[in-house]
Amino acid sequence: MGFFGADVDELLRLSGTLRRASETMAEVRSALTQEFGALVPTHWSGEDADAFMAQWANDSEFLRLTADDLLQTSNSAHDQAEQQRDTSSSY
Repeated sequence: MGFFGADVDELLRLSGTLRRASETMAEVRSALTQEFGALVPTHWSGEDADAFMAQWANDSEFLRLTADDLLQTSNSAHDQAEQQRDTSSSY
């Protein structure tokens, strides 16, 4: 009989990669928010600055949602690995 199911180690590796990607995205979002907060309004004001910050608010939310999605996918891969391990150990 051939291989059937998932490679637990590969799923766990993927889970870790996804988790680290989520963490990195959250860190980048935080760093950029700090940079932009220091720039506007202290060193930049007016309509262009307001438009820039409005755009950043949208982009920042997109980054937050993407980081959350990556973390959920990481958790799912981890759960699938555990389920595979449990199933495989019963055979």
